[in-house]
Amino acid sequence: MTPEQRQSIIDAGRDSWYIGASVTESMYSAAAIAGVTLSDSAMGELMVSLHNQMRDEDSCACGSGLDTWDLCDARGIYIAKVCDDCEDSKRKGYRDDIFTDSNYWATESIEADY
Repeated sequence: MTPEQRQSIIDAGRDSWYIGASVTESMYSAAAIAGVTLSDSAMGELMVSLHNQMRDEDSCACGSGLDTWDLCDARGIYIAKVCDDCEDSKRKGYRDDIFTDSNYWATESIEADY
């Protein structure tokens, strides 16, 4: 299996994960399309690689390597992806009250998207 075929199979697994489809079925199908027959151990190795790549995608962009979550204001409006290491520095760019008072003052209209 070439590196390109390997990554193509992993990408198929990732895509199916995001849409809620069967990861293993998608990976076996992608392998068949690429002309690759996967043993159980090869599939296991590909699943580990997929897991590791997806874990790395969830790591914070600040470089800490920690898992992230969405920092939102008191109204639930997305601010940034943060981790334990960078949350304080991201919050410093905003007024404190936007995180505690859902009726905070704003110059622009803030309406729900319907």
